[in-house]
Amino acid sequence: MRAVVLLALMGMTLSLSAAPAPLPRRERGDRGALQGEWKLIQYRNDKAEAWGGMLSVRGDRLQIRISELKMELHATVAFPMGRTSQAIDVQFYLERRATVNVKMDEVALSIYRIEGDVLTLSMGDRRNRPGDFNRGSGEVWVFRRLSR
Repeated sequence: MRAVVLLALMGMTLSLSAAPAPLPRRERGDRGALQGEWKLIQYRNDKAEAWGGMLSVRGDRLQIRISELKMELHATVAFPMGRTSQAIDVQFYLERRATVNVKMDEVALSIYRIEGDVLTLSMGDRRNRPGDFNRGSGEVWVFRRLSR
């Protein structure tokens, strides 16, 4: 009897040690919330420019279309401090005007927030990430969601 109990305990011990480790928890964030089509409703910078435009986000690809300038900007996005922070890096790689494509290599260190169907994006430059969403910190783009 004693041998049977010891054998059962050994079997349980071995089966528990062979169990796979649990998967790491997935970080929840706004990346999924960024996906879709957005309409530019406000643009603020140091100049008095007012543009209309659209933003499309698919996966880690971002496209900004500015109708007044007949221009498209193509970029990839990364979350350098994790998806739960407000930090987002926008790596522009292509500018398209009419039939001319210009390759780019510019990074805009940026911050963003999503409140309901409104996305606010404050873009800095390669060296400085904006600290807030005021115009003096960088270019501020405000979009309203059209579809996911």
